[in-house]
Amino acid sequence: PSLRDARERLLVPSAPSVPCRARTWGRFVQSNEVRRMHDLSAIPPQFPACVGGRQGIPLHASALADAIPLSDVFPLFEMDFGVAFPASSNVTVQRPVAITAQGRVDGMLMHWSLEVWPGMEVYSTDPELRKWQDHWHQVVWPFAEVTSEVALGQQVQLQAAHNDTEIWARLQVSDQSSPTPPLELSPQPCTCGLHPLLPVQRVLALNDASWVTSLQRALQTSIGQAEGGTVLDLCDGSFAGLLAAGLTQGRVVALEPKAAHRAATSRMVRANNL
Repeated sequence: PSLRDARERLLVPSAPSVPCRARTWGRFVQSNEVRRMHDLSAIPPQFPACVGGRQGIPLHASALADAIPLSDVFPLFEMDFGVAFPASSNVTVQRPVAITAQGRVDGMLMHWSLEVWPGMEVYSTDPELRKWQDHWHQVVWPFAEVTSEVALGQQVQLQAAHNDTEIWARLQVSDQSSPTPPLELSPQPCTCGLHPLLPVQRVLALNDASWVTSLQRALQTSIGQAEGGTVLDLCDGSFAGLLAAGLTQGRVVALEPKAAHRAATSRMVRANNL
């Protein structure tokens, strides 16, 4: 938006821009951790099935220890900063991507490259080209849809779009002969009501069986040492309170400052008959 406004009001048409061009790149990966960053399929059936609420997750690719590349790096978007951007800046691409290893596509790992002047690429966040940088991240887009296994040499269809602030994508793995519906004009919204309330770190924890087991054991110990006492859960998304309610006949109080959190907790209480 700032560059568009400058082009419209402040710059002559031939004014150069530094940097002059940016490109974004993608690569399919299989990673249980990427899936766990978004997956809430284990929530009670009273909550609507949800594949929305996704967003690009900034991270260092090296942190995805279990990531297996399933494709070569492919181009996504190219942005020329030397031309005026249209007022409606949604850009959509559709392209086939060749699968280079058998597996399950859980996400698309993205990075960008910048040209400061035509023909001079001065920086790239490609994790394979640069040493680790703490201040520049890659981004992973999780594919929340249930996808089938992909095979070596298979072609899958990728749709991707961006506006001024976001990138989103959709993958078609099976039934390549059927027409691909148009990509949404914006990322699909969350329908279960939980994704906006839970940061990625919390979703990861909820999908970590060892973390849940450790919390449950700690609660059992605490409740056993204070039999008949009241359990107080302070602004934890009420997950500890929900676990405690299943472990004690005593009183459980969960304090949440936001109405949305309180509403979601009430639904979880009813769904679990607590």
